[in-house]
Amino acid sequence: MTNNNIEQLLQDISRKINISETAYSKYLEFSNIIKKEYTESEFSIYPQGSVRLGTVIKNYTDDETEAYDIDIILKYKSNEYLNPQQLKKITNPSENNLDDKFEDIKEKKPCWFLINNGFSIDLTPAIKSDDDTNLAYEEYDLYITRTEDYKNYHFKNSNPIGYYRWFKKINQRQYDKEFKALISIGIEKDKIIKQLIRTNLQKSIQVLKYLRDIYFHNHYYKDYKPASIVITTLVTSIYEQFEKNYYKDEFLTIYEIIIYFIYVCNNLENNKSINLSEEELGVLNPIRELLKEDNKWYLPNPTDKKENFMDRWNPPHDNYQLREEAFLKWIEYLNNIFKVEEKLKNAFFPEDAKVVNIKPYGY
Repeated sequence: MTNNNIEQLLQDISRKINISETAYSKYLEFSNIIKKEYTESEFSIYPQGSVRLGTVIKNYTDDETEAYDIDIILKYKSNEYLNPQQLKKITNPSENNLDDKFEDIKEKKPCWFLINNGFSIDLTPAIKSDDDTNLAYEEYDLYITRTEDYKNYHFKNSNPIGYYRWFKKINQRQYDKEFKALISIGIEKDKIIKQLIRTNLQKSIQVLKYLRDIYFHNHYYKDYKPASIVITTLVTSIYEQFEKNYYKDEFLTIYEIIIYFIYVCNNLENNKSINLSEEELGVLNPIRELLKEDNKWYLPNPTDKKENFMDRWNPPHDNYQLREEAFLKWIEYLNNIFKVEEKLKNAFFPEDAKVVNIKPYGY
């Protein structure tokens, strides 16, 4: 399989796993239902995570069910001070007339969890942060609620809008080109669903997230699979460095982005079968060295350098070894399927998931 054929396969797959127009309309419908029940004068409600970044994927399931995970911020506007437990309580969807509008509502550690018609919605309570140490994105800093035992609550820093702005700036050049291409074929501006336009950066994140979900489906490591924020931040950081330095008149392909991702993550020891130019190595090696700094995993939040998205992969966190093992096993799997034509083709079908149900090292 040539690189061109692989790229076409990845482009085709990205279309299949992307959120459909029908499903996106359903998301807007559910979002509007939520907005109606929380007074606009008291709350700001807006998407965060993959739905805002344009990297939502259809959930990998044993059947053809069209299901999606969506994240929404529920920001309390008032200057009145509420502690984390109070904030969690007043945002309870069951106490805000949503019981009869969703199939199920329950509390999760960082949010409220709502289910309806194939959608899983994480509704996260938040207030404006008073932390003034993050000057770059200070106006977007939030405190979100968190609990480990559903008895004791605390606030955790978050900055979903700042993160989106960081991502958007890197993604903008190709996004603008894709938008203009739609207009050039006669589609009217007001009929273009901007959130469904996707660049190779967005598509590569979607493909990697889907391959992650295939690999960890019914897997021993399923509770330790790498978080979407880790994949998204690392891929975008890699893309950013090429965008700044080498790709002024063209764009990285999905295949190139994923190959660079595999190289950076590939056991952090050697590049195995991936042959890269000196120019490419010059871009990738600093990221690679940063990722495992002083024998600890380190991936800084680009909107708040104090936060390490890989912190739970290091001691003294529980099961930190399993998070590392799970990640490296998945990277090994990616390296393997991207070397062989049939393995890459078959990776997107349920049968292939069965061959990766393995136990971790030492078991």
